[in-house]
Amino acid sequence: MTSLTKREKTLLYLLAIFLMAAGLLLWLVVPAGKAYVAQRDGLAALTQQEQLEVAAIAGAGAAQERVNALTDEVKKLGRRYPKAKSSVETDRQFTAMLKSYGLTPEVLTIGGLQQGAPLAAPGEAADGAAAEATLASTEIAISCTGTLKNINRLTAALFADRSLLVTTNSTSVGKDDSLCRLEVTLTQFYAPEAVTEAVAGTADLK
Repeated sequence: MTSLTKREKTLLYLLAIFLMAAGLLLWLVVPAGKAYVAQRDGLAALTQQEQLEVAAIAGAGAAQERVNALTDEVKKLGRRYPKAKSSVETDRQFTAMLKSYGLTPEVLTIGGLQQGAPLAAPGEAADGAAAEATLASTEIAISCTGTLKNINRLTAALFADRSLLVTTNSTSVGKDDSLCRLEVTLTQFYAPEAVTEAVAGTADLK
């Protein structure tokens, strides 16, 4: 058997040391690399989950703001428009109004209470939260007599009332201004709330 030279023994020692170092390096580095990849993937998943939760919270906040805006709009309309009334109550209301202007009521026709009138009515454009709610309404036809001055005063008041929408308006003048007749149809709007449908009816006020 041939003996190894001193140089060959040195090379063998160096090779053994290199193999041991390489094995130790693989034993330490490879698991550490796998742990790093797992932690990196876990962090990415947590970051994505956090982004989804932030987006969900933001969406919930926007929805709540929408609800609050609509609630505020409904409250504001509740102050602008009267609460829904029955046909009898409406009859009394407009009869008293006509008499307060010195007019003689003749016929007052009151339609049934309807839901779903545009929130912006009358004469306004709905936008934002206001586009999502509706008003209750009822159609009213009035016939009365009196002086032309008093009829004009009443007509001006009807047009100025933001809860009313005058659809037709006709005044007949007699031999003099003291005997005139007003025929008017209008829509009475009520605050947006759950209401009981009123019974339609016609009252002869002569």
